[in-house]
Amino acid sequence: GALAALRSGDVDAVADFNESIYAAALFGGALSWIQGMFLRTGPVFLGLAEPGRRNRFAAVAVRPALAFGQTGALSAVLGAMIVGGPVDNPLTDVSLFLLSASVVAFVAAVRPFRRAARGHGDRDFARLIALAFAAALLFATLGASYAAMDLAGHRANKLLYDGARHAFTLGLVTTMIFAMAGRILALKHPSEACAL
Repeated sequence: GALAALRSGDVDAVADFNESIYAAALFGGALSWIQGMFLRTGPVFLGLAEPGRRNRFAAVAVRPALAFGQTGALSAVLGAMIVGGPVDNPLTDVSLFLLSASVVAFVAAVRPFRRAARGHGDRDFARLIALAFAAALLFATLGASYAAMDLAGHRANKLLYDGARHAFTLGLVTTMIFAMAGRILALKHPSEACAL
């Protein structure tokens, strides 16, 4: 964006890249952070099984979740850069499918809604985490619905796209940040900090 502004002599040209920057930050950055962080904190804070020998399904499901997330982030960035808009293009539709698949596979792998997760440690924290992942599934539903309608040639309502993005940013990312910040500040045992 900065190079385009320098080349054209127009500072406002940087704004043309805003959607690409948002896509990189949200899907490439925030989604990766949440998934990676939760693989470490989920077992410590919620008593969830770590992906590995004891939880083979999670170990298998996490890999495609991370791959779908990164590929989806790249597609979202390119869709916004090449076509020049955040919606109404096949790359954005593909990115929404991939990001939705990433979210669904990750939730299936870590199983944050299990009863064991609700009964371990801080119940308010567990509720916030469940709420964050419920918002992630709402994002997946709305995003995939928008992409399917757009690719099928139906006029997809942009409010569906905006709803998906808000479910991701406010429902998943913001809730997860507040949940983790509150839980980390309330660490009761030094062993919990060491485990992180």
